[in-house]
Parts: sequence; C-alpha cells; structure tokens
Amino acid sequence: MAKKSNKAYVQISSTKTIQVTCGLQFMDVTNPDAHVPDRLRVLEKWSNSIILVKKGAHDYPVEILEWPTVKALVEAKVFTVGEEKDTTTEDSAEKMKEVVKEMQEELSPLQDATADVKAE
Repeated sequence: MAKKSNKAYVQISSTKTIQVTCGLQFMDVTNPDAHVPDRLRVLEKWSNSIILVKKGAHDYPVEILEWPTVKALVEAKVFTVGEEKDTTTEDSAEKMKEVVKEMQEELSPLQDATADVKAE
C-alpha cells in the first residue's frame, strides 16, 4: 500500500458500510485583531470530503488507499484491498474518481497547513 499505483481503481471488500475521509483538514479563521486574541476559530473542511464505502466488494479510486482512515480500517481488518485495475464497470466508481480529484485539488493547500500543525 505504500507504493504509488499507476492504476485508476482498486477493489475494496468491506465487512460494513462506512464513511471514510481523506484526513482532518481545517481552515484557521481566527481573528488575530480580536479584543480577546486567545480564541481559536477553525472551520472543518474534512466534512466535505467523505466517501461512502459499501459493504461487500466494490471498486473505488486508488487514491483513497493513501487516506489515513482507509489505512486504519485495512489494519483493523474491516477492509480488504483487492486487485488494482485500469478500468471499472461500476458507474459509481467513475463518479467517485471525479469527486476525489476535486477534493484533492481543494484540500491540497489545507493538507500542507495541517502537516505544519502536526509537526509543531
């Protein structure tokens, strides 16, 4: 799972239907000029980046294998990762591929900010 795949889709078998996210990205909207400067305000952005993984074996965009929630569920044996494929016959997987691409474009600047916070 650590290697970068050149395939577009991966088959994931799940023991339950569950929502996964690509991380806990946020946007800092704290007003540093406020009369009480110690009030931290953040907006969650991860809640807009949720993919539903259905019970059974289905195809999903291969990019979700890098998501921490997916990695944790694979480790907990809730998900089993199957073969990676270039094409899929599932319309929902093709739509998800577009959604994941849009999410990654939107969240990539926030990903860097989240990584900086984790490093501190």
